[in-house]
Amino acid sequence: MAWQPQCYPEGFSHTRREALARANGRCELCCVKQGTRRRNVLTDKPYYVYLSVCHRVFYETWKQDADTIVLCQRCHNRFDKLFRRRYKQSQQTPIGYAKMYISDNGKSVLYAECRTYTDLLVYIDSLLPGREFEIHLEINLSIVGNGFYERTETGTRKIHEYGACEGLQLAFAVIPKKLKPANLV
Repeated sequence: MAWQPQCYPEGFSHTRREALARANGRCELCCVKQGTRRRNVLTDKPYYVYLSVCHRVFYETWKQDADTIVLCQRCHNRFDKLFRRRYKQSQQTPIGYAKMYISDNGKSVLYAECRTYTDLLVYIDSLLPGREFEIHLEINLSIVGNGFYERTETGTRKIHEYGACEGLQLAFAVIPKKLKPANLV
């Protein structure tokens, strides 16, 4: 998924600088140094390594003190692939715009902005059991429905659905029933 700066806390650039300093400018999995010249394994075209700060718990971008790891492009793609492969993304149905919120210390925090069901399902699947979340469906900048849900061990529990969100929980049935937290690092 594309980087969504609005889902990151204020001061994330400082967090990023600290993480890069902690890793001494190297990928924490393969130890390649930022700026190293590599060749793409598929196209054989050269590129320069760029290090990014990845969240160990998927999509905890909103969290100020999230556990992070510094990764090069290759390792970041492998890291995210473990999560993305749970869904086939060949058929993506637009849903207008869905904003997903979670509560953090009693404050509603933007967790994700999604344009397709697949994106929405990926973000819901990233939540730990017991985490409640809210979805606002928007069309032409107007909220046309909202729903309150909870991620459970066996899927997603509907708390309330209103307007265009009525029946949205039925789409969540494709989320894997058993959570298998990936032992990634």
